Formats: sequence, structure tokens, C-alpha cells
Amino acid sequence: CIRDRWVLLAALAVGAILSVILAGWFVRSLSLRLGRIESAADAISSGDLSARTGDASGDEIGDLARAFDTMAERLEEARSRDRSFLLSVGHDLRTPLTSIRGYAEALDDGLVPPERTDAVASALHRQTDVLSRLVEDVMLLARLESAEFTLRMEPADPGGVVRGIVESHVARAAVDDIDVTIHADVEGEIDMDPDRFSQIVSNLMDNAIRYTPAGGSIAVSIVTDEESTSLRVQNSGEPISSADLPHVFERLYVADRYRAQRPAGSGLGLAIVSDLVSAMGGSVTCRSNARDGTVFEVILDSRLVVPT
Repeated sequence: CIRDRWVLLAALAVGAILSVILAGWFVRSLSLRLGRIESAADAISSGDLSARTGDASGDEIGDLARAFDTMAERLEEARSRDRSFLLSVGHDLRTPLTSIRGYAEALDDGLVPPERTDAVASALHRQTDVLSRLVEDVMLLARLESAEFTLRMEPADPGGVVRGIVESHVARAAVDDIDVTIHADVEGEIDMDPDRFSQIVSNLMDNAIRYTPAGGSIAVSIVTDEESTSLRVQNSGEPISSADLPHVFERLYVADRYRAQRPAGSGLGLAIVSDLVSAMGGSVTCRSNARDGTVFEVILDSRLVVPT
């Protein structure tokens, strides 16, 4: 009986020692793993977005580490996109600025003959328009991503807005023999921001004209029912590949094989369309094939139809 008691005490002592050892190992392991997460967090806060925890364990700490690494990857991707965006915008700003500077220096040095003054003034006007559009688009994108952006909702006729914008682009399209047609089947007014909707239509028309070859066509339609308003802008330009379609609404994304027929523009139009549509609670999609060309479709909620 005494012997059994000593065996039990010995077993308890060994168990206690093993428990202490295991607890110490667990605490040390947990401390090291949490320390790696803390070190990665410190590195990221210091600007090193490449820092990762490297913890692939299947427990709760591993789940936390993987979530942290995923966040870090997205931050790094976002910084890379922002850097590329700034570089692209800087390049686009440099082009009109170089032209403006060249013309200004020629005028200042008296190198422009009187008979060329009107042509130089016209060129300066075009370049300042390009510069102004780019700056306005960048500022609008910045407002869309901040709390400064607001919508002014009011009853408005979407068909009238579309007809007005399309008609303002007809003369520009006619220069390149692009046929523009419009179909508007609108039952009344909807609650919307007419100025922002005008921007959406205008940017989609600008994009269609840029990528439609001479002799091509653009078809615009808008249909309103009790549930939604559907705006479609279809052009007969070169179809976009399935690999590039997911990127068409990204800032300044233009694949080399889809260089614009008429390159004038900020390259931010479709990104602005996507952000504006999202702000208005709608959706925008793009599909493209050899038969139908490229079709952009905007769907907006229009349950509040006001009869005209």
C-alpha cells in the first residue's frame, strides 16, 4: 500500500513536471509566434509592406497570422497600384505641359509669325483642355474615395439626359464617319443625380468614340421600368479579350493591343464611371466579342418612377 502510494506520488510529480515543461514550451512557442506577428506589424507601420509572419499553422494563431499576411499583401498591391497610377498621371501631365511650354517659349522669343498666331492659340487651347480634363478627373477620383463626395438626388428624366449627351457627341463622331444611334424607352423620371449621370454617359461616349474605328458605329439605348434603368453603350471597335475584361474599369488600364484610335483623353473615364455608378447604388458591366463589339451596361435602381 505504501509502495503504491509512492508510485502514485512519483507519477503525480512526473506529471506536474511534464505539465510545467509543456506549459513553458507552449507559452514560449505562443510568445515567439505572437512576436513574429508583432514584428511584422512594426515593419509595416514603418513602411515595409513586404513584411510577413510566415505562420502557416492550422490553429487560431495561424488563422490570425494568415489574415495579417493577406492584409499586408493587399496593402502592398494597393501601394504598387498607386505608384503606377501616379507615374502614369505624371507622364500624361508632362505631355500637354511640354507642348504648352514649347509654344509659350516660341511666343516669348518672337518665333511665331503673325499668320501662325491663330494656329498656336488653337493648339494651346487644346492642350489646356487636355490638362484641365486630367486634373478634374484625378480630383474627382480623389473625392469619390473620400467623405467629400456627395450626390444631389432629385427627380430627373434619364432619357432626356442621355439624348442631350449623345447629341453633343454626334458632331465629334461624324468627323471620323462614326454612325451614332440612340433608342430611349423611358416611362418617366427617376430619383437620381442628373449631373453625375451625365458624367457617366459622357465618359462612356468618350470611350466608345476613342475605340471605334472610322466608319464604325455606336448604339446607345436606355430603358426604364418600375424596377431599374438600363443604359447600354455599344461600339463596333476591336473586341476585348476575356483576360483583359476584368481590368477595363481600372485606372489607366490599357493593354498594348487596344491602343485608342483617338488617344486624346485622361485614361480615367471608365474608372470614374465605375465609382460613380457604385456611389449611386448601381452596377456596370462590360462584355465584348467579335459579333457584338463592346457593350457597357449600367443598371440603376429606379423603383421611384415619377410619371411625366
